[in-house]
Amino acid sequence: MSEFQENGANILVATPGRLEEFLFGYSSLTKRKTNDLSEIKQKVPLKTLVNLKSLEVLVLDEADRLLDLGFAPVLSNILGKLPKQRRTGLFSATLLNDGLTELIRAGLRNPVKVVVKVQTSNQNLRENEAGPATLRNEYIAVPKVAWKMPQLVRLLNHLAYPEPKQKAPGARKLIVYFATCACVEYFYKILSVLDELKSFSVHSLHGQQSPTRRSMTFTAFKSSNPLSPAVLLCTDLAARGLDLPDVDVVIQFDPPKDVRNFFHRIGRTARAGKSGRAIVFLQSNRELDYVDYLKLKNLQLTSLPYIRSASRSSRAESEGSEITTDSTADKLISKIKNIIKTDRALHDRGVKAFVSYVQFYSKHEASYIFKLDQLDLLSLAFHGFGLIKLPKMPELKKFRSQLELVTPDGFEVGQDEFNWAQYSYLDPMKEAQRQEKHKQTVEAQKMIKESNQTNSTSTGSTTTSKQSSQTTTPIDKKILELEQKKLPEKAAWSKKINAKISKEQKRLKRIREKEGGGFKRSNGDPTLPATNQDDQDNDDDDDEEEGETDWKELVMEKKTLKKIKLETDQQKLLEGDPNQPAVIPSAGFDKNLGEFFLGLA
Repeated sequence: MSEFQENGANILVATPGRLEEFLFGYSSLTKRKTNDLSEIKQKVPLKTLVNLKSLEVLVLDEADRLLDLGFAPVLSNILGKLPKQRRTGLFSATLLNDGLTELIRAGLRNPVKVVVKVQTSNQNLRENEAGPATLRNEYIAVPKVAWKMPQLVRLLNHLAYPEPKQKAPGARKLIVYFATCACVEYFYKILSVLDELKSFSVHSLHGQQSPTRRSMTFTAFKSSNPLSPAVLLCTDLAARGLDLPDVDVVIQFDPPKDVRNFFHRIGRTARAGKSGRAIVFLQSNRELDYVDYLKLKNLQLTSLPYIRSASRSSRAESEGSEITTDSTADKLISKIKNIIKTDRALHDRGVKAFVSYVQFYSKHEASYIFKLDQLDLLSLAFHGFGLIKLPKMPELKKFRSQLELVTPDGFEVGQDEFNWAQYSYLDPMKEAQRQEKHKQTVEAQKMIKESNQTNSTSTGSTTTSKQSSQTTTPIDKKILELEQKKLPEKAAWSKKINAKISKEQKRLKRIREKEGGGFKRSNGDPTLPATNQDDQDNDDDDDEEEGETDWKELVMEKKTLKKIKLETDQQKLLEGDPNQPAVIPSAGFDKNLGEFFLGLA
């Protein structure tokens, strides 16, 4: 501030919040943290700290984005303090009428809209055409969702190394846009080690990276060696606001959620009068309607044939014909899966990327075009992302019973024969944690097995007399089976699992009572006679008594088992050696009488 006040400046570049703080000493954005803007205004005078009388021009770049981020109040505050006699310019590639109206409300006076027309090589003006005339907008219809990644690898090689007869230089800087940060990071790990792209320098850029890494990536891609092609995998973070010179091709692996970002993405190439290409991948289904949707936005896309193999002549074979098989694409998918099997961390990233992509697809603004129910999720998971195991998510619940079937794309979707227990991490620390967790799981399973065997033996001995007096029903057998599945108290997740088992047992008992024609078993004991119960009872009363009934059943069952055990111990003691010491629950010895007595509580 002192340097600015002493020397001044001809041009000042800032974000709205920082500019407001620089001019007035406070920012209205601070209200988000303190919720008390009056305290800040009391400490700092409302007059400007900088003399603004000499201001002549105000420029708002990416004006629509400023409003999307919620800077309208800040802009109104700034515009209200600036000199009235000034020129204000708003610039954006996607400034719609609604956005212009909002900006006028923000403080503009006597606004004039200027439209830039596109002039073609034949001197015709195309006022309604979006994008420069030197930009070729194309799309590729991918027959199967699993073939998108193989198609990307082929396309990169075709663009970077064209056939000599075409007499065209190969692309040296290419940008590939993905849907989410997780997708960028995942496919970056795979493509950077893929043999088919070993001559490319692959970079990644997304919002979850640290500022230092983003800056290093940006500098490395910007200053890449022109003798070898460079590919930048990124999200919409690099769609606007970045000066990336000499970008030859922009590839949109996933169409953006917001159509405005489509225009900003293709605006990274064909800049300053240079030529460029923009290609978007669409599936050969309802997604092709996106082409007509873009026509309504004054953007024409031309079809680019699907590339079937490494040979460029294969394009002609695919034109006008339906493609049902692609063996080279299947081989590349297998190669990618083999890369994933080398490190379990890659699979973890793949699961995260797949989940984020499904969520992105389900929330697309053009949901009538990009419908989740028309997306082959199984083929996308196993072959598009190379997953070995499906993640647990609601969208895949209905597909779990179809794992042995074949997808509409013709792929076999059954689980691979893969030893998941030996699937290890390359990182020693992560691998040590995995082995420790696996060891605990094995011990817990062993405890469960031993507990089941113990419960089976004890339950069989205590229920022999009951089963002999009455035939056990299927529901009774199910209740006993559930009892055997209960875990020991020290086992992992024992409380949660045992609570679920008890809840299911209660439900089966209620079903057993209803099947008995309104007769309820006394004291919860299947061996005791049933007592009649009024069939006209109110449902609400039944609900209120369920908890009390179950509790009484549990108490009586414990007392019955206790009584049986005491009688058995007494019989053994009386028939055995009286000099042999024994421990009897709730029992005492009267020396005066010279006999045992049992105190049954």
